[in-house]
Amino acid sequence: MGAQGEDLMLSPAARALFPYSVECKNQESLNVWNSYAQATANCGENQPALFIKRNRHKPLVVLDAEHFIQLAAAQSRLFRGTIFPDGWDGKQKEA
Repeated sequence: MGAQGEDLMLSPAARALFPYSVECKNQESLNVWNSYAQATANCGENQPALFIKRNRHKPLVVLDAEHFIQLAAAQSRLFRGTIFPDGWDGKQKEA
């Protein structure tokens, strides 16, 4: 058993840039639901983020689906409004 609370301790400056409470699991067999419940119990006012890893597999991150949709929508607005002009649809114009 490890220490209680978050697995990644952040300074206030880092927390302002990364508002997530990180729970890390490196196990071959894992109950994702119980692990996410632990992340949620330890998150305080921050968003829980469960990082999972097992041998010979890429690490994954589990986030709340509603939060993920909010992130995707914010990224989409940034993509449309900052990088490309309004009205750009991502399709290449035919010559």
